[in-house]
Amino acid sequence: MNRYVRIITVVLVVLVGGFFVYRSTSNKIEQLRGSQDSLSLELADRWGAGLPDGYTKEVDDRLETDGILYAQLTYSKSIADLLAKWEPVDETMAADFTAIAPADAPTPPVGDWLGYQLMDGDAQLVLLYDPVQYILYVAESQPK
Repeated sequence: MNRYVRIITVVLVVLVGGFFVYRSTSNKIEQLRGSQDSLSLELADRWGAGLPDGYTKEVDDRLETDGILYAQLTYSKSIADLLAKWEPVDETMAADFTAIAPADAPTPPVGDWLGYQLMDGDAQLVLLYDPVQYILYVAESQPK
């Protein structure tokens, strides 16, 4: 009887472990797929990539009138592991963000935040992530 109990215990441990691995993997894949939110879809249309899912947003969208979009996305948990290709914010990236963002936007600390920047002619997108507060800032400028 003792042998059967061990076999059943091993099978249960493998099943429970497999379930947790599946849940973790499926959540990661869902985040990598990107948000289906309108802001993310619009950025994906213009820049070829969207935003990680799971945020609440505040958006100042003046692309049509002034050629500027600014958003502050707050996540409930860290997304730093999804931003593997991002780099620490340098002075140039911080200056480019500040030039696009409204006056009340935070000043990015050089080196403490993660950043990613894209340019296409005169169009520019600067994404900055605050890993302490889990906030992603989006600043985009499009020529009129």
